[in-house]
Amino acid sequence: MQCSKTPSCVSFTYPGSLHTPGTCRGHSTRHFSVGDAQPTLRVSTYLMKEVEASNMAVHRPASQSSTRNHTATKANDGSFHNYATVNHSRRFQCTHTEAAAGERSWWQVDLEACYAILSVIITARADCCPERLHDFDVDVYDKDPEVYPGASFTRCYHYVGVMPAGVTEELVCDNKPIVGRVVRITDAPGEYLTLCEVQVMAVP
Repeated sequence: MQCSKTPSCVSFTYPGSLHTPGTCRGHSTRHFSVGDAQPTLRVSTYLMKEVEASNMAVHRPASQSSTRNHTATKANDGSFHNYATVNHSRRFQCTHTEAAAGERSWWQVDLEACYAILSVIITARADCCPERLHDFDVDVYDKDPEVYPGASFTRCYHYVGVMPAGVTEELVCDNKPIVGRVVRITDAPGEYLTLCEVQVMAVP
């Protein structure tokens, strides 16, 4: 529900964007700590406290559009090794989908509850083929789009260009925080999707 209807909530104005109300669920009285965002004049009389975002994705249920030897759980197992090939001692540490012409490969994680999502941190594959991970989307859903086809989503981030090999990069959601349960990463059409670790930084 919107802050305007909930006394135990505070609204924020994000620099360079329109006024964006915070989103409260249940009886939460947490105050989202989001960098240089400044509170508006409308401040709750309820007790607020700052909380730091944590990685809510680790060991949560993960799935992907298809599997080529490397399962979806490799991207949220808590390991930051970024090699996928068999000729390396740290092999099989990343996910790997199939690729099909015109189709967009995807990977997703179900956080098993709704969270206020601030950013997604991706660790890219180091040993091969960085050109495959490019121009991809990071979307947040209220419910699992595999179970509910056509489920609505909010775009967290659109990555432009190729993500360099082996990097770990934080993608801060354009309209933070975004409240949702499922985070899906969708690659450009016709590409294999390989992710070595995905962290979803969020607060309850």
